[in-house]
Amino acid sequence: MSPAKLLLVVAILGGLRESGEAASKRLTAEAIVSLRTIQSFAISPRGESIVYVVNEPLPDAQSKNPVNTELWLTTVDGTINQRLTNHPGTDSAAQWSPDASAIAFLSNRDGKEGNQIYSLDPKSGTTRQLTHHEPGISSYGWSPDGKRIAFLALEPLDDAAKTKRDHGDDEMVFTLSDDLQHAAPQKLWVLDLGSGKERQIPTEHYHVTGVVWSPDGQRLLLLVSDEANLDHEWTHSKLGVVDVSSGGKFKIYCPTQGKVLKPRWRPDGKAITFLMSSADGHEAAASSLYLCTQEGTSA
Repeated sequence: MSPAKLLLVVAILGGLRESGEAASKRLTAEAIVSLRTIQSFAISPRGESIVYVVNEPLPDAQSKNPVNTELWLTTVDGTINQRLTNHPGTDSAAQWSPDASAIAFLSNRDGKEGNQIYSLDPKSGTTRQLTHHEPGISSYGWSPDGKRIAFLALEPLDDAAKTKRDHGDDEMVFTLSDDLQHAAPQKLWVLDLGSGKERQIPTEHYHVTGVVWSPDGQRLLLLVSDEANLDHEWTHSKLGVVDVSSGGKFKIYCPTQGKVLKPRWRPDGKAITFLMSSADGHEAAASSLYLCTQEGTSA
């Protein structure tokens, strides 16, 4: 952990303590289960504020319930430290809008559609639901202009599939390689915040596991695999790109081999970087940094 991040975590923990989590001189079992812990954080575009996700302790009567996570806000100078959300269930994956006027996050508030994207005004505390996508959203990202959000989710079930599910016909076959489960592939959508409409972006047969907007907001860099199982996700990932504005066809950005993680655009949008296992594909971890300077080239 870098010194800057370490100082940030210390500051947040200090704020939590001041908000009521005073440390005991003697650590007890009760103190351990009642601890608040930080799940993730995001710094505002201007670097003035930090939104962070906290695992909130549950009362004994609710100890078997799913974990409750809430959003908190603090300023870098420590003058503000406040709770933004207070709702049973999970509020997670907080991201600032590019102009810092809103904080998006995932939440399963209605309990039916799975995680949906919500938007929160950090000044007024007003929250509104942005998506109603069944069966729920796994991840998302703001466009650079703040007018769109790309998100990953399974395709909605048709009526026949819903009937089978409601009757308990949801057989799953697990094997060591997971190949027989034939899980549905995750797909890509873009939500237009002005109209509230969402449209699916074609990604051929691929299972999409990651999405990153290009700096100019014209293209999306995708991490994909041929099948929706761990074997393919971890050892056969591919990097692809699709033009959002023109509705261009999905294409592989550059050939990869082995595990691929954390793809990112270069600031000028003319290249990408990513972590990948060694060139022969036998390295255990994706720990080598690669650069592709243009589409279609080798890493």
